Amino acid sequence: MVLPTPQANAFQRPLRLRRPRDARPDTIYRVEHRVQPERTLEGAEDLFVEALRSVLGRRPVELFAFAVHADGYTLLIRALDDRLPAVVRDLNSRVARRLNERRSARGGLWAGRVSYRSMRHHPGSVAALIDTLVEPVVRGGADHPADVPSGSYRALVLRRAGAVPHAVLPWFGTMDDATVSRRIEGAVGARLNALRAWSLAG
Repeated sequence: MVLPTPQANAFQRPLRLRRPRDARPDTIYRVEHRVQPERTLEGAEDLFVEALRSVLGRRPVELFAFAVHADGYTLLIRALDDRLPAVVRDLNSRVARRLNERRSARGGLWAGRVSYRSMRHHPGSVAALIDTLVEPVVRGGADHPADVPSGSYRALVLRRAGAVPHAVLPWFGTMDDATVSRRIEGAVGARLNALRAWSLAG
């Protein structure tokens, strides 16, 4: 189900891609990258998740949410050092190499530069978290974030075993896991209801 909303249009228009001069270790970033127009990640979600899991195991980073779709991916992430661009390069290299091997393809996978958007304020990081969780629905890849195998919703709300390891946003403070899950579930539900209401309004 594709929802024709302002949020959907914001995801689809070209991004202003820029690399941070200094990735601050205390700052959360929304990282986005797109594939070449003739390439796609459709059907390669398992490959992306495998590469992401490997990078998380090797690098000092905290992952708060991610979304992978046909034309790229989104991460909400914080590096515990100043090497976030190196983390992203590692992820991109792994995904490109494995995808080319699987599809017997050659050439570059990624288009342009990576977009890094700093989330310096807690409300902004929470909004980015909810945006990332509902992105598969906005893009028409799922009816609900819970339908995405190995997705962030399953890790943060459903607490499914075997999910990619996620950290909890600092904004949630000392809340226990059950409270965090309820807060995220409620916020996602409210966002989906708003998107559907907008869609019905035409």
